[in-house]
This record gives sequence, structure tokens and C-alpha cells, in this order.
Amino acid sequence: MKKTVTIAVIILALVYIVAFTIISAASNPVSTELVRQGVLENSVQVEGMIVREEWVYTMTNGGIFESPHNDGTRVGIGEQLGVAYFGEVSSDTTAKLKQINQEIDRLEQKEEMFESGLDDVEKINTRISVLMKEIVDASVCCDGKMISDLQNEISQLHRRRLILEGKKSEETGELDQLYSQKQELESGLKTEELYAQQAGVFTYSVDGFEARVGTSNLRSLTPKDVDTLMETEISNPKSEFSSPPVAKIVNNYKWYFLFNLTVQQLDTLKVGDVVHLRFSGDSNERITAKIATISPEQDGRVSVSVSCMTDVKAALNNRKLKVELIKHRYEGSCFSRSAVRVKGDMSGVYVIKDGVAVFCPVDILYGTDETVIISSEQTEDNQVKLYDEIINEKTSNIKEGELLR
Repeated sequence: MKKTVTIAVIILALVYIVAFTIISAASNPVSTELVRQGVLENSVQVEGMIVREEWVYTMTNGGIFESPHNDGTRVGIGEQLGVAYFGEVSSDTTAKLKQINQEIDRLEQKEEMFESGLDDVEKINTRISVLMKEIVDASVCCDGKMISDLQNEISQLHRRRLILEGKKSEETGELDQLYSQKQELESGLKTEELYAQQAGVFTYSVDGFEARVGTSNLRSLTPKDVDTLMETEISNPKSEFSSPPVAKIVNNYKWYFLFNLTVQQLDTLKVGDVVHLRFSGDSNERITAKIATISPEQDGRVSVSVSCMTDVKAALNNRKLKVELIKHRYEGSCFSRSAVRVKGDMSGVYVIKDGVAVFCPVDILYGTDETVIISSEQTEDNQVKLYDEIINEKTSNIKEGELLR
């Protein structure tokens, strides 16, 4: 009988504890979340302008400029950029000259296509013999496309052989005729030939800012100077130069982005620091850049330029752009800022371990109004682990060691 009473008392006690726990949890519910892996970026939106090495070519005598190059073509030092025709030049004449120059360029490229490694007639004959056997094999397989490609290659090799033998192919004769026609048309005109003094990308686009800002004066620009450049709209680029500009060569290997920041936005950035740029519409791609210049402070602001060596289409085709400047990027464990508590001089969170609230210190790397991020590496000052369950609401009712479940 006594034993039965003892068991009943124990059962009642257990029921009481469970009931008390449930009632306590119901009367004091807490909101929790799991610590997760994440990334936070300390970034700021800026508006600025692209600055690069740009060499503008002008016509000293005016006239009409014709070039065989398309916009965006790479040119080397000493390569002809085009010819300026001045004096009495009819539109028909310039149209014919343009057509002839394009056809000359096409035929010359065709003749040069097979020059590499084929500087001997015997080598060419051997190659032609191999290709003839391949045509027979392709005929057996009824591969019409391969036959056509092989025949084209044989024709080009045949033209190359004629050139090496001192004879003229049909296309070589055509080139002579085109040069003769060009000389005849140009004989009644005054011309000025332009040659590349630098290597880079050829473009017809000249906006006038080439005369106002360049890599040589980046260090001397103040925030007010940058404001003026950003507010300026050049409606007539030709007025910025002493002679009419016709084209320019751009160094697309290295370029700069120039903008203003407040001293607070600059934060701890210094010359030489690596940052990242994100252009709108570029699939969230981050472009690596380096702080090149920081001006002296002026009215709480500084002008900043960053250098970049990545080929970015938006940077080549535009002058003024809105860009996200990513000053720092943090990877680690993330959770809501509302979970952070301060005990004395220590920041931490309450982690639920076996149903009990345990205060764990954290070392916050960076945070926004909603989220903070800490290192994933555990230390004495950073004891929270990935996927820990933490209390993410501020309440004064939670106590260290309190049984929550």
C-alpha cells in the first residue's frame, strides 16, 4: 500500500512539472530563429563618370573623314585610321571611296588569312593533296558542307601559291583595279591621312569630356569640380577642340570611375584598398577595383577615383553612370539584429540549449538595421554556432538558465 502511494506521488509530481512547463511556455512564448550562413555588403549607391586614357584625332583642314574600321575595332600603333578629304568633295565621291576602301580591306584580309606557316610552294602543294583526299572521303559520306569548306580552303591555297610564284590571282588583280580606282578618285582631292599614335580601341564617339577630364588631372579634382562635371551637358562636342574631331582611340585595358563621397561614407577607406563595383543590369556581377585617389576634404565630402582593369561594356559605352560601390563584403553567420542583447560590456544572444536559455557572446563583424553577421569561427568572444536556435525578440522576461520548454 505504501509503495502504491509513493508511485502515485511521483506520477503526480511529474504531471505537475509537465503542466507547469506547458503553462509557463504558453504564458511566456518566445520567438526564435536558426543562425544561418549568409553574406552582408557594406555598400553605397554613387553617381559618377568614367575616366580613361583617350586620344582624340582631329582634321586640321576639316573635310570628310572615311575609315575602314568599325566602331570598337582594336588598332595598333602606326595603323592607318582613315583619310580626311577636304576641298570640293561630292557625296557621290565619298560614298564610292568608302565602298572601295571597305572592299580593299576585305580582300587584303582574305589574302592574309593563310599566310601563316605557308611561305613555301611545296608546303602548299602538299596541303592541297591532303585536302583533295579529304574531299574524296567526304564524297563517300555524302557530306556536302565539308566538301564545300574543303573546296574553299583549296581555292585560298591556290591564290596563295600564285602570289608566291609571282603571279596574280583573280583577287590580286581585283585589288590592283580597286587601288587604281581609288587613286583616280583621290587625284582630284586634297587628303590628310591619319595614323594611330597609340594602340587601343577605335571609336567614332567623341563627347567633348576628353578635353575636360583625364587620367592626368584625377588627383587635382575637388568635390566641387566633380559636381561641375556631372552637371555639365556638352551639346556640341566639336566646340571643345581646336580642330574638328573625327575619332578617338581608347585605352580599354585600364579605366577609372570618379565620384564624390561624404566623409562618413568614406569611412576607413584609403588609397590602395580593394573595393567592388556593381553596374545595374550586369547580372549582379561584382567588378574588382582599387582606390586610386582620394581628394582633401571639402565641405564634408571628398572626391574618389577607383581604377579597374576589367573589360566592362557599360564602362566603354557610357560616360556617366550610377554604380553600387561595395566597400566591404562579409561572409559568416547571420541572424536578426533584434536577437542581440547587451550584458555589461558584452554583446550576445540567448541560445536555446536543451530547452534552456543560455547567453552566448558574439563578435559582430557588420550589421544593418535588420540583420547582423558574425564570424563562423568560434572563439571565446564568439560562441554561437551555425544552426543554433536563438531568441530573436527583445524581452526583459528571459533570464539566464530559464527553462523555456
